[in-house]
Amino acid sequence: IDFSKNTIHVYREVSDIARSTVKGSKWADGSGPIITPTKTGSSRREVPLQEQTKALLEQTPPEKRQGYVYPTAKGTPVLPRNYRRTFNKLRVRLGLDTMVTHDLRKAFGSVLLSQGVDIMTVSHWMGHANPGITMKIYAKVLPEAEKWHSNTIGKTLFK
Repeated sequence: IDFSKNTIHVYREVSDIARSTVKGSKWADGSGPIITPTKTGSSRREVPLQEQTKALLEQTPPEKRQGYVYPTAKGTPVLPRNYRRTFNKLRVRLGLDTMVTHDLRKAFGSVLLSQGVDIMTVSHWMGHANPGITMKIYAKVLPEAEKWHSNTIGKTLFK
């Protein structure tokens, strides 16, 4: 996270794979979780950090972050299986029993498109290889955005 530029850099991910399963590979040595580059080049990206989220993230002192958005008490990254445990407790407490983690990603894309953010920008922020993927996944949102913006040209020309 770059707090001075208000961006989140997505360029690596934490794996749940046990080191014992990767004997003989470069991942077999060391301790702690395996941290790898993202799956594809387009997965490496910058996403804007809005002020409200920034304020929440800044509540964790810099010395405790150690380069991770949500570190454990030891300063190591939260493993995906542990994240799901925490997320599940939170969603049940909020009455969002049917929500899964990926729904947060879907909401991100849907809200951006429905508010008129262009497809190229949404595709980039989501880490899609091309805007066609974004269109395929979020096509159902676009008619809502189209209706919302149907008078944009008239409003602009006839102010």
